[in-house]
Amino acid sequence: MKETWDAVPPYDRYDYHGDVEHFDGCEDEECEGECLLDPDGEPGAERRRSGDFSDYELGDLIDDEITLDWWTRPDGADGEQISLPVSYAEVCATTENKDLTPYQSEYEGYMGNYGNTLDRWYRRAAVVLWPRQRSFAARAEAGSEGALRELQGHLDTGELELARTLARSLAPIWKHRGSGEAAAPLFTAALHVAVGLEEADTAAMLLAPFGVETLGERHVPDLAAAAARYGRTWSRGAVGSCGRCEVTCWFASGMGAARRAVGPASR
Repeated sequence: MKETWDAVPPYDRYDYHGDVEHFDGCEDEECEGECLLDPDGEPGAERRRSGDFSDYELGDLIDDEITLDWWTRPDGADGEQISLPVSYAEVCATTENKDLTPYQSEYEGYMGNYGNTLDRWYRRAAVVLWPRQRSFAARAEAGSEGALRELQGHLDTGELELARTLARSLAPIWKHRGSGEAAAPLFTAALHVAVGLEEADTAAMLLAPFGVETLGERHVPDLAAAAARYGRTWSRGAVGSCGRCEVTCWFASGMGAARRAVGPASR
């Protein structure tokens, strides 16, 4: 949970000219970094600092956000990293953040047209509930591998049309899923499903959110299978919009290695 407050340091005082006074009364040249302003005394030169800031005077709450970043099943199994923004309208909390200690705080001093803001981050535990009929959509929106495993299960049992219908339903919510090693398992599952759907547009949609840094050597065989199934036009052009160009880069850079990995039969 992150909150951004309008805040004033306890030592931030203004004289009758509207100028900021030094909280310890020293002269500019004697500050040595200990005053509110930097040594040259320029207004707006306060640096961002990390610390406790519990004695700062808070004004209005400017912004706040809640993100679920990890969940596990009620039995304690299958914990996984996720990313799901949650609105305050969906939250019922028994303890307010103000009664808790933030694990990180950052203050931005006055910077002319912005500043005098205090950011606070809190870690909290929650019980997550949703209607049973929304289970697939809830897991998918969170970037959970569970939703992709469900799609793969339908493909494995020959329920191709059901898998396609569920996969198409992801289009409005299947957003950015990160990049690099952390997103590699989710990308692997998405790539398996994309190949099995045998539906070019839906396959492109599933792969589009992943950054090119996610691609690793282990993905080459499945990548080659997707290219073989959907063709060169799909691999180079179907996902070639600005937001999806990275997927095209995968194929442009990886097709040679993919062909060597799987042999001539899959070219």
